[in-house]
Amino acid sequence: MAVHKVEVRVVVLAEADTAQQAAREVEALSLSQLGRELEDGAYVGSVAVASATTVPPDRVPAELLAVGNDGTFFECSQPGAEDGSPQLHQLLEEEMDEAVYEEALRRVMGRLNSAESEDQQEDVIRLAEAEAGAVNNAGRPAQLAYLGGGAWPPEGE
Repeated sequence: MAVHKVEVRVVVLAEADTAQQAAREVEALSLSQLGRELEDGAYVGSVAVASATTVPPDRVPAELLAVGNDGTFFECSQPGAEDGSPQLHQLLEEEMDEAVYEEALRRVMGRLNSAESEDQQEDVIRLAEAEAGAVNNAGRPAQLAYLGGGAWPPEGE
């Protein structure tokens, strides 16, 4: 069975003093809490599928990491397995490092696009690469937190 990525767009209308306050309140909720608030609580909104794609088997671990999993949620048939039985796909260190690097670049894309010169773009890329290197050197828990949307460096450090 294939793994598919379904991205949804959730629109939330919330009362707050500022848009930033509303965003912080919504972001602090788990998905199930947000669902309850939309159905019976203080928010009104809608949910729509934004895209649906099939994830190539070699990209499944990176996609799992990007949503905060350890990269082993789905059982995958491993190429070359003698009996073809399902085994947990173990994320290789290089794949984890690459996923962190891609996330670091994604996080600076706005600054990269608004850079006024090639030199500024190179500076932004260097900073993203340095951040990715620091996250990767901090180990798997830091990588998982970062790929799950955590700040870097982690708050309090």
